Amino acid sequence: MGYFASSYMVENGAKLIGVVDVEGSIYDPNGIDPNKLLAFKRTKGTILNFPGCETFKDDTAFYKPCDIAIPAAVEKSVNK
Repeated sequence: MGYFASSYMVENGAKLIGVVDVEGSIYDPNGIDPNKLLAFKRTKGTILNFPGCETFKDDTAFYKPCDIAIPAAVEKSVNK
């Protein structure tokens, strides 16, 4: 989930707007708190349906406009 990079960047002024994992993706242009998201994932076992976010059953959030993308992916999942 790139949690550590996202958390560090948010602490330094960036805004996390989307997260993609193997189950799907979430998106909120207003920002996602990585600490709350991590707690949610630990409790629910998923990022899907995180409060305040639009949820997708695929990688749709990856294609939303952003300034910085962190491809913190499992091996061979990011390609052409």
